[in-house]
Amino acid sequence: MRGDNDDEAGRARRDRAGDPPPFGASAQGTVPNRALLQAVEVEKALALMGGDLGIYRLVMGSIVERGLAGFGEFEAAAAAGRSGDCERIAHGMKGLGATIGATEIRDLAEALEDGFRQGLPPPPGALLELKTAYLRLLDLAGTWLGSLPPNEGPSRGGPAPTDSEGRGGCP
Repeated sequence: MRGDNDDEAGRARRDRAGDPPPFGASAQGTVPNRALLQAVEVEKALALMGGDLGIYRLVMGSIVERGLAGFGEFEAAAAAGRSGDCERIAHGMKGLGATIGATEIRDLAEALEDGFRQGLPPPPGALLELKTAYLRLLDLAGTWLGSLPPNEGPSRGGPAPTDSEGRGGCP
């Protein structure tokens, strides 16, 4: 267990190294609320985004705006047995989860992706479980974004978020 001296020493090391303060040390109101912080690993996501909370807000805003748009395609592809399409969509969901720190979504999508790659149908309830986790994320992220002052919400300018291969529009 770390004591107060360890925290002070850690701050001193960060200050000397010029490292940013930990995520939770940001100004209150701009950081995700406690419920969102418990649902996603924001620190890891921010590390992928160069520590830029503005980019994180932009990505989360894009996800909230898109909502469940990709799930209709996912469910239709699964019902039709189009495992290639399902694998592609699950891969996008896995990447989205990894990018924003939503490990539950990442893990559920990865399990589906692996099954589809092997040509297997989704286990009973698996798509619903992923959809439920995604709805929970949308609710938490929407609540957080809605609580931000107007000048601190997601920016509408700039390019849309893309995956590592330059494709946009993850479900």
